[in-house]
Amino acid sequence: MRKTFDCCSDAPRNERVTRAKLRGGIVFMSTESVAAASVRAPLDQWERAFLGQAREELEAAKRLVAAERVDREGATSAGWAAVFCMLMQMCFEKLGKAALARSDRDAFRRYRHSHRTGTRLVAALKQMRGSEIHFRWKAILPLVTELERSHPSISREGPHLEYPWEASDTDGRAVVRSPGLDLPIAIRLASPSDRGAIELIRLAETILLQWSTLW
Repeated sequence: MRKTFDCCSDAPRNERVTRAKLRGGIVFMSTESVAAASVRAPLDQWERAFLGQAREELEAAKRLVAAERVDREGATSAGWAAVFCMLMQMCFEKLGKAALARSDRDAFRRYRHSHRTGTRLVAALKQMRGSEIHFRWKAILPLVTELERSHPSISREGPHLEYPWEASDTDGRAVVRSPGLDLPIAIRLASPSDRGAIELIRLAETILLQWSTLW
């Protein structure tokens, strides 16, 4: 019997639960309610397209880290890290969609336009307890989830990726915050002592390298 995994086991029973199976008996579950989109092209074409896009976003993120980690005065800036976070969020989202395209047409149709496929990818990777990814990257996987939760369609009121947001200062006055200055995950990754950016890049590279064996 195949093992299944429920990443939303604590969800209230009255919430709608949808599933997307991956090879190896892994099951993604979510309380997100989305309408299935029409898919006419072969799934392998979708898989290749999403993998290609993920690679492009990964390469852009790598160039950004190499070129802009430290500004000309030698002071750390979170601006590059905010853009890096946006690129890596998109990269892991595309990897999640490619995995669904490879394994389950119905799930792919349902989640093709979702921004929550990165967490489904993480849930599946956490279940691969005998794999290199589970042991080597277990500590960094929560960062993928944090990136996804910072997407503006999920963290609507901020803080979030891509766009400024309105907040209140210590005196209760309305002020505008921006990802490059105020996004917690970007501030963390911009620190010269933090290796999160490098580890996220290496995780994505490992997933791509082992793609055919993972799914």
